[in-house]
Amino acid sequence: MSFPEKLYFTVGRLFPRLGYNKKNQVVRLIYEISLKEKIDPINLAESFTDQKNFKGLKKNLIERRYPKVPYQEALSKAYLPVLSKTKNPARLDGALFSPNKIYYEPGTENSKVLKNTAREYPSAEFIQINSLKEFTQEASEEFFDYNSRRDRIFITKESHDFFKRCPCTSGCLNCNYYILNAGFGCPYECEYCFLQGYSNAPGIILHSNTEDFLGKIPKGQLRAGTGEFMDSLILDNLTEDAGLISAFIKENRRNMFFEFKTKSVNIEGLLENAPADNIVVAWSLNPEKIISRHEHYTTSLSERLDAALESVKSGLRVAFHFDPIILYENWEEDYLEMASLMLSRIPHDAIVWISVGSFRFQRKLKPVIETRFPSSELLHGNLLLGFDGKLRYLQEERAAAYKKLCDYIKKEAPGISLYLCMEDPETWRASGLESSFSWDYASLG
Repeated sequence: MSFPEKLYFTVGRLFPRLGYNKKNQVVRLIYEISLKEKIDPINLAESFTDQKNFKGLKKNLIERRYPKVPYQEALSKAYLPVLSKTKNPARLDGALFSPNKIYYEPGTENSKVLKNTAREYPSAEFIQINSLKEFTQEASEEFFDYNSRRDRIFITKESHDFFKRCPCTSGCLNCNYYILNAGFGCPYECEYCFLQGYSNAPGIILHSNTEDFLGKIPKGQLRAGTGEFMDSLILDNLTEDAGLISAFIKENRRNMFFEFKTKSVNIEGLLENAPADNIVVAWSLNPEKIISRHEHYTTSLSERLDAALESVKSGLRVAFHFDPIILYENWEEDYLEMASLMLSRIPHDAIVWISVGSFRFQRKLKPVIETRFPSSELLHGNLLLGFDGKLRYLQEERAAAYKKLCDYIKKEAPGISLYLCMEDPETWRASGLESSFSWDYASLG
């Protein structure tokens, strides 16, 4: 009997009058409390046997799960999905990325992506397919297991959906960012990654014809970048997109900022080109405690800052994303230390912007994280349904965190542009930031 099955059996035995939905809620709350408090869930369930009715039982469980949240708010905003009875833990052993099958579409046979992939993975099996769409329609359900994505690369010839506006969440202030889609999927195993919620990508997808679409990037003052659906640079040794895109932007789109977002240190492709003041390399930053616990296979904080400094010395501009901020006991010390380290290592005039955002996610991702990382502490906070239907920390917790970090940065480096990512106007005001976006296009030569 698995752990969830044992818990369901125990709750059914202790509270035999509970119906299906009520039993699921009780099991879910006991499960979350036991993980958060590091106590035995069976003993915890037995400690509530004096409760005479479901309403009183749920009230006690809600108050224990969210002790710092007003009861009615926690009751109305808690998301309590059915606890999965199966586990499919993330694969955290072995190499970061060692694909054994490479699938490629017609028209990609002579692409640099395929040639580079063949050089990097000579023992892999190379298989031509008619199209990714047709292949996925015929593949079995097991083929889409997220853990197996690191075993396969799909090299495609993209025909649409290359450049689009960032789909900002309803109710949030829009930063007018544009996304260049050069592929899909990431071999890193960040526990909070939203890509885990996708069930239609059977591997890492790399487009072979990025150059065909560069001319469709609009002219004018705008801010765009890669890094939405895959790390911008981790697989640049295969795609060579960083050098290709940066050279085009430098020569043909002088009045726009273009950003490469990464957790890697794979910056060689960018450094090979002469620098341009509208090319920005951006790193997602978290304290080393968070990186080591929740960002599996990624580079360390020190390695990211070393790469940022090397980029600056080569003439590139840099940016940083404190996102997602994870709230835990004494988080302030760790995040302020991280910010201090960044500002002490990187020249302030080379930093074009810093974004700040907190852990938030679609509700469907909650059971996925639990299934893939069953011992993770990532979900222990006050994560309740927010203004946009996503699970978020309490608004006052988010605003306090943003204000603490942003006040520190404004004091130490007043010239750096700061903005919140995916936040509503009320939180902007509570954080002490101007709820408007302005980028220094005048600095572009």
